[in-house]
Amino acid sequence: MDTRSTAHVCLAASLLTVACLLVAGTAVPASHPDCPESCNCTVDKALCVNTLTVPRKIPTEVTSLTFIEAEFHKLATSSFSHLRTVYLLFFKSCTFQKIEDGAFDGMTSLRYLFIELSEIKYLSERAFTGLPSLMYLSLAYNDLSGLPVGLLNGLGSLIYLDVSHNPLVCDCRLKWLVDKLLSEEYFSPPFKCAGPAELQDRLSSKLTQDDFDCIKPEFHAFQSMDAVSMRVDIYKKKTTNERNIVVAEPEAGVCSILTWDHVEFTFKVYNNITAPSVVACTPVQMETDLFILAAQLYGGTRVFQFDSTRDNFVLFQTIDTVKPSDVETFSIDGTYYVAIADGAKGGTSAVYSWDGNQFTLVQELANLYREADFEFFQVDTQPYLIMLSSGRHPALYKWSRGDRQFIFEADIPFEEPVAAHSFVLDDDVYLCLTQFIGESKLLRWNTSTSGFQEYQVFKSRGAMVLQPLQVKEEYYLVLGSDYVLTEVYRWSPEDTKFIKSQDIELKTPRDFKVVTVTPEKEDSFLFVASFSEQTEIFRHVLVDLSQ
Repeated sequence: MDTRSTAHVCLAASLLTVACLLVAGTAVPASHPDCPESCNCTVDKALCVNTLTVPRKIPTEVTSLTFIEAEFHKLATSSFSHLRTVYLLFFKSCTFQKIEDGAFDGMTSLRYLFIELSEIKYLSERAFTGLPSLMYLSLAYNDLSGLPVGLLNGLGSLIYLDVSHNPLVCDCRLKWLVDKLLSEEYFSPPFKCAGPAELQDRLSSKLTQDDFDCIKPEFHAFQSMDAVSMRVDIYKKKTTNERNIVVAEPEAGVCSILTWDHVEFTFKVYNNITAPSVVACTPVQMETDLFILAAQLYGGTRVFQFDSTRDNFVLFQTIDTVKPSDVETFSIDGTYYVAIADGAKGGTSAVYSWDGNQFTLVQELANLYREADFEFFQVDTQPYLIMLSSGRHPALYKWSRGDRQFIFEADIPFEEPVAAHSFVLDDDVYLCLTQFIGESKLLRWNTSTSGFQEYQVFKSRGAMVLQPLQVKEEYYLVLGSDYVLTEVYRWSPEDTKFIKSQDIELKTPRDFKVVTVTPEKEDSFLFVASFSEQTEIFRHVLVDLSQ
């Protein structure tokens, strides 16, 4: 043990001996006129048992004040401000669970504070303000699972801290204390970690900084738009290589096109496409042409082409659909395709291809049900299309290169799906299927059976979308809900599954998209289409959870 540690131990032992002597001894019956009724007082000590309140009147000579089995339920702000001469304050087996901010303000002479064998569950970072002379603090034998970062701020004289025999969770919230103990800023008896699982029962003296991984990515609120929206899509401007964001706004009847303002460092609307009752504004970006397909609940699906001479989109074509609910775009063998799900009872969902002049019908799909969603994916080089319909299982179609059409392959066992999204992670193909009430599921493609198998389950309460996102090297699933908080799950390579990482308060989210404003910048943003009053934008940031 080094010199500094030895000095700490010796001084701490000395302080503890003095503290015990101050508490020890039997107080004589109250004789001082200022001694509270529930207390016994000697010349310089007061012992209070089963008292209902913090006494407002104590003899001025008292330097040691002890409470045994006190029955008050909290220590209110400035409870002891009138006790400026008290040297030692001791609580044992008391019932209070809360210490309000500044409860000990004004106790400028206090050097020893014991709060032991009580029921303290939570402390704010200002619980011990106003104690410049405090040298010894014991919080042993309580019910504390964590301690706030700023708890010991202002305690410049503190040299001994005892938090043993508490169910302390040694996670990032407690890293600050472990750092102080490692630096020997305070002497502290070792305590056992109550969690997390990988550190359970580990002694604090055996912890190192490597036991804490506290830098975590999160989405933080950045900007709001006053717009009811159903879907968000992204395309790249060829002239600048920047990303533009297209937001489908059914109430306003427009496809709003946003760009990043490099002066104001925010997103702004720079163009609108008029499209009444629009539910999707889906870009189709080819080598030489850029189109936006505006799917309108009334008026069909209108195709707008970008005119670089006008820096604007102009009407190019109208596709006859009754009540389009989703537009999915993809490319097979160099040909661009568009699949439009028609949600009308008499509507027909169909696949169209770009023939060099316009989008032409390739295939009509079964119209026995009200189609809600399409999802395209590939396994190796084999294209597939999933169609969600009301009242039936998701239908899996396989692309036939000979017929140049999708051929029905199989139903996917899943009840009442409302949305489907696919993604690739570590060369595996996954499918997210959303259920409004019940269980949304993550499925993984099984090559041996040429079908999807259940991989992970998420409880759904008013969910309209379970959507995959990728930000740099991080993979996420976001479960958007109308009834509860939106849940963000982050892929854990160690656990090989998605782990809950964040809750976001959102109203009626319908679509999530991640955009990096320029390729050379690291900033990434999450756009949330919401069928409420605002479209929300979040910034992807790294957060130190130990702060």
